[in-house]
Amino acid sequence: MVLNGSIILTNKTFGVRLFLFLLICFAYQSTMLKTFTSRFSNVARRSLQQRHFGGLTRIGSAAPAFSCDALVGDEFKTISLDDYKGQWLVLFFYPLDFTFVCPTEITQFNDRAGEFADLNTAVVGASIDSKFVHKAWANTPRTEGGLGAMSIPLLADVTKKVGTDYGAMLGDNGFTCRATYIIDPAQTLRHMSFNDPPVGRNVDEILRTLQGYQYSDSNPGMVCPVGWTPKKKAMSVAKSSEYFAEMN
Repeated sequence: MVLNGSIILTNKTFGVRLFLFLLICFAYQSTMLKTFTSRFSNVARRSLQQRHFGGLTRIGSAAPAFSCDALVGDEFKTISLDDYKGQWLVLFFYPLDFTFVCPTEITQFNDRAGEFADLNTAVVGASIDSKFVHKAWANTPRTEGGLGAMSIPLLADVTKKVGTDYGAMLGDNGFTCRATYIIDPAQTLRHMSFNDPPVGRNVDEILRTLQGYQYSDSNPGMVCPVGWTPKKKAMSVAKSSEYFAEMN
């Protein structure tokens, strides 16, 4: 009986140990599955953000650094974000050279570059076309859909790195949307906007937005309400009630 009891006790002990072992294995596998699922989910979410929601670029974050070949005037040069430290920068992406809406935007940005310069602001365009295609387009008369002589640089982002870093790529199409960025002298992103290719931008609105940020930076406590222009009244945050009473 003692021997049998010992055997029975041993069997019970083995069964308990086996149960505990299986329980530990299950808990470990469950933990690993949760960890893998969480990591996979985070990677997938970041990938989705990169492809469709401006990547990891955010308002108030540092503008992604770049160094890229460009057409500058009628020459090829390498320009970088560092070249624009201490001044404002409007960086705009457009889909492709030798297209339709694009030359109407680029030529207006180019022709109004002096207005931006008066605001201590440089203007740089960018697409995934090569510098050679840029030059061929600039050598094409405007009457034939070309750009004519250019004064603003055009980045040749053939590797698509700049467009990807800025979140400007249009899904899986291989080119960028009409993405616009305003970068301040500290190289912080202050404005981002994105147009689907069929509709062009409004250069007046980009100038107005730029002026608004410059005014607000120069006048702490002042903000720019809807439709604000330099000729219209701004709002004091401390005295907003006075503004509302006057304007309504």
